[in-house]
Amino acid sequence: MIKLFGGVIDAVKQCLIHTFGNRQGDEVKTRPSTLHSTTTIVPTGYGKLYITISEHENKPFEVFCHIGKSGASIMAKAEVVGRLVSLALRNDIDVKDIVDQLIDISGDSPMAWKDTVIKSIPDAVGKVLKERYLNV
Repeated sequence: MIKLFGGVIDAVKQCLIHTFGNRQGDEVKTRPSTLHSTTTIVPTGYGKLYITISEHENKPFEVFCHIGKSGASIMAKAEVVGRLVSLALRNDIDVKDIVDQLIDISGDSPMAWKDTVIKSIPDAVGKVLKERYLNV
């Protein structure tokens, strides 16, 4: 499965660069050894989704998604959303562009959260990023 994700991530990276361009040349930001992060718990139809966003220079740098008490397939889907969002952030893709792609992706088990409805795992990640970084 790791080879599959690695191949998918390489393909998505090339697609991101082709679509949005790498905003700082071809160099991907390297991860410092220590980053500050916050975790938001969002209810989904699959269980509680823990979205951890690490920041570097006051901007989101990487995202980790973990969903509790779900099957391996759902856990893998949550993980890949975090990996791909992190890849986009490390390639200087604007948070608004990322949010626009994630919000309103529908799943089969919507759940109420705050003043909105969480439609899927990607939708939850997009809404947390929007709430935290786009001040909308």
